[in-house]
Amino acid sequence: MPRGRLYSLLGPPGRTRTDDGVRGGRRDEGKDSATTMATETLPHRVVDAETTPVQLALPTAAGTTTILLVRHAEVHNPERVLYGRLPNFRLSEYGVRQAERVAAFLAPRPVAAIYSSPLLRARQTAARIAAHHPEATRRTTRLLLEVGSSWQGTPFAQFKPGFSTYEHRREPGDESIADIQARMTAFVERTRRRHPGETVVGVSHGDPITILRVALSGRPVTLQALRGGDYAALASVTIVTYEPGADRPHVAPLEVRVTDEQQRAMR
Repeated sequence: MPRGRLYSLLGPPGRTRTDDGVRGGRRDEGKDSATTMATETLPHRVVDAETTPVQLALPTAAGTTTILLVRHAEVHNPERVLYGRLPNFRLSEYGVRQAERVAAFLAPRPVAAIYSSPLLRARQTAARIAAHHPEATRRTTRLLLEVGSSWQGTPFAQFKPGFSTYEHRREPGDESIADIQARMTAFVERTRRRHPGETVVGVSHGDPITILRVALSGRPVTLQALRGGDYAALASVTIVTYEPGADRPHVAPLEVRVTDEQQRAMR
């Protein structure tokens, strides 16, 4: 296949839209100067959309438990609000194609179970993945939920540059970074117990996956760390593998890239 300029699954610049910028991650169009702070990051692997799991050469020791953390694809959000846990925020048309692309990429893997956040955008992304794995068990779990914040529903235009809901919690129930780290770590540990030696998919959200990435790397989980290069992009895949007897996992954030031709087909 002829190759031109390569893009990530989330598309060319300007398509990486997210509601996570005012919590921990990068702002929608990169206008938040605080997001450019230098920080140590996990090494991201860049692969083509046709790359097979075998070609990735990831740990494959017998009995290895693999957790594939997938961030949902782009969301239909014409009012440009922090949608958080609000209901009925579906994938955009472009997001549906993103989800189908990441589902095709994961299709060759022997997935035993698919867990997802109960929010619509995560369930829709999980459904595209499940279409390639009809035998896999499907469940929703609140451990993979979006960040709980009383700021949800607020238009992005009302937030000043550098604003973070973690630093401006308004209600007792607003989640902290530590709260999210605890439940995401609980998901990983529960999955290891329930599915030893198997491959499992977990569809979640930007901040929760990023917080887990940083935590599993053994680094302090701070707001600065979340605003670095570790931030989980839309429709990205984070591969977490535990070999038998290992206390710490191998973590591999993947940027799956497509060609110009494939990019045009996704529009």
